[in-house]
Amino acid sequence: MAEDLISIIVPVYNIEGYLPKCLETIEAQSYRNLEIILVDDGSTDRSGDICDDFAQKDKRAIVVHQNNLGLWAARNTGQRIAHGDFLMFIDGDDYIHLDTVKTLHQAISINEKFDIAIVDRKKTQSFDEDVFQAGDGETEVLTKDELVSKLFNGEICRNVWNKLYRKSLIKDIYANEFLRAQDFDFNIRVFMAANSAVFIHRIMYFWVQRPTSFTYQPNYWDLVYRCFAKMLFDNYVNLPNNQKQYGHYLLRDLYRKMVFWKNRNFRTSKENEVFALCDYYEKTTRKAYWRNQKINQFEKLVVAILLHCPRLTRRLMLMTKNY
Repeated sequence: MAEDLISIIVPVYNIEGYLPKCLETIEAQSYRNLEIILVDDGSTDRSGDICDDFAQKDKRAIVVHQNNLGLWAARNTGQRIAHGDFLMFIDGDDYIHLDTVKTLHQAISINEKFDIAIVDRKKTQSFDEDVFQAGDGETEVLTKDELVSKLFNGEICRNVWNKLYRKSLIKDIYANEFLRAQDFDFNIRVFMAANSAVFIHRIMYFWVQRPTSFTYQPNYWDLVYRCFAKMLFDNYVNLPNNQKQYGHYLLRDLYRKMVFWKNRNFRTSKENEVFALCDYYEKTTRKAYWRNQKINQFEKLVVAILLHCPRLTRRLMLMTKNY
């Protein structure tokens, strides 16, 4: 029986110092039936040339050069042209254990109802992590309800890159145009559509922390809260009827994010804009939020006070920092 084809999608933008390590560990995967899709999203350094050179020596590789549109667009480009039975996204500045694809594929193939396979990841600033010995770890089967719950509770990494997706699951689900929270947004919609998943608790994905990453830019948190609030709101108002039972996760996260977002912009030049957006989100969802019996009543009261009393919220946060 022929092996399943697995498409690995790598978005690339100005990462010439990191990309060779990523491609080296993809090329050396013990699972060989791969389609390696490299999407150069308008790089201005040598990243595009590195992709072309790689495709010359590894005939499994396909290179797409496009104008700079963003990470979400690069992933969508790769997803649209992928031929694989399964898809995996790997950021071009990260790298993986040499048995990562094999481990994920073996796990997801055990049961045709498994739509997603997941491995653990490790934050690192080094290119020297052990990509040969992964060690042992439990394999956990997750129902749809458990999958969604663990995603919102932070027990499963919200990023897309340490996961293998069955293509039939995500054929109509693409990344939305968010500068932040795009991974979480994608996984919310994917996890709610999945049957079940399998989680292999072994560190096999190495998430490289770059000092030039957007995470370290001064406006990072303002953009994070803006994107998260809109993403959670959009997902809630567009929630399909057969997924309404998960609405409380979206509402709960939305109201918590608004508390922090308003607090961050209290008495700043952005206060009027931010408060107006939060007021709109709250007005649209208020009845649903207060009537939702899956959200603790005491939590609702506390969040409501904090949401409408940013001065109090600021004082509480400052007091917390002092302990």
